[in-house]
Amino acid sequence: MQISVAIATFNGAKYLEAQLESILGQTRQPDELVISDDNSTDNTIEIIENFKINAPFEVKLLINPNNGYNSNFQNAFKNSTGDFIFICDQDDYWFKTKIEDVSEYFKDNPDCYLIIHDLQYTDMNLNPLPLTKVKRFKKFRNLDNYVTGMATTVRRELLNDCLPIPNGVNYDTWLHNIALNLGKRCIYEKVLSLYRRHESNATKSNIINSSSELTLNQYIWHKINNDSLYNAKRKKKLYLALINWIKKKEFEKSSLVSCNTTLKKRQLLIKDTLKTLDERINLLKKNIITRFIPLSLLYLKGGYTYFSGFMTYIKDIISTSKK
Repeated sequence: MQISVAIATFNGAKYLEAQLESILGQTRQPDELVISDDNSTDNTIEIIENFKINAPFEVKLLINPNNGYNSNFQNAFKNSTGDFIFICDQDDYWFKTKIEDVSEYFKDNPDCYLIIHDLQYTDMNLNPLPLTKVKRFKKFRNLDNYVTGMATTVRRELLNDCLPIPNGVNYDTWLHNIALNLGKRCIYEKVLSLYRRHESNATKSNIINSSSELTLNQYIWHKINNDSLYNAKRKKKLYLALINWIKKKEFEKSSLVSCNTTLKKRQLLIKDTLKTLDERINLLKKNIITRFIPLSLLYLKGGYTYFSGFMTYIKDIISTSKK
């Protein structure tokens, strides 16, 4: 079993050394560390070059030819060679048994092609807070929606099938949705990393990603204050990309896709969801008074079962598009 760790860096000098030290301290060290840098202007590259000198495993330093968060990770993925790819952010901190524990979980669960573990929220100085990401999700949301790149490990077979990442879809959302629709995604409810929250996180510190305990009132306000039309359009991009991906992989006779009965069931669900999503998008372009009755009829006939039910319906009724 060959292990790759893939990191995307950008001006990460403030926190990068701690993350690299946590990888160095693993009870099962990686066989290679692949770092793609997005043209940092601080001393990120110097830190990596110094780390390379004494690292007991291969360290590949690449420069991302195309600026951007997604393309930076994709560059790291394409240049990794391991059987299992551990995705890593530049500013978090791994528990010393993370690679060992996840590797054992893969051995014990051969049908898992993507694993996501739990995370311990911390402040910017890595002081642990009494909150984990799985605990937060279980409070208000379905764990199918739990997607965090730096807590994710993926088998080579799945990663190869997922590249390239479609435009307009976040890389971790893409990997998780492919694995979920294949029935190959597993949630390992063990805390294996510290999840640092600070002002420059790539996932902005909004109320969902912040490190504070979330109350019901805060969650409701967050849902209502979200831009329904913008989110629906993003969701449509994802579903269209999934449909195109399925068609392409069936044509290529991908071993993961061709005989996957779970995927064929999900494919029908995605197509049904797209029809309802188009109806929602068209109605969300109308003003509040005009869309109230048709959105209510859509809710009554079960259209919102695809979209978190009553809360999304209320959000759609009162949402004002901002983007």
